[in-house]
Amino acid sequence: MKKNLEDSLMLAAIRARIEIQAKGRKMEQGQNTTEYGIFIAGVVVVVLLVVGIFSNALQSLWNRVAALISGG
Repeated sequence: MKKNLEDSLMLAAIRARIEIQAKGRKMEQGQNTTEYGIFIAGVVVVVLLVVGIFSNALQSLWNRVAALISGG
């Protein structure tokens, strides 16, 4: 009887550990998703800043290209 009780407790402890590890992996996946989202938001901000800084130069370039294409 005592052996069965010890075995049952051991199995319960193993199951609990497996569940805790599985929940930990799910939490890590959520953190990775959040980190990627923050990274992508940072990239978008940088791209918008660069386009804003160089907007006059880009507009001038497009105007010159359009003039060349139209034969002007």
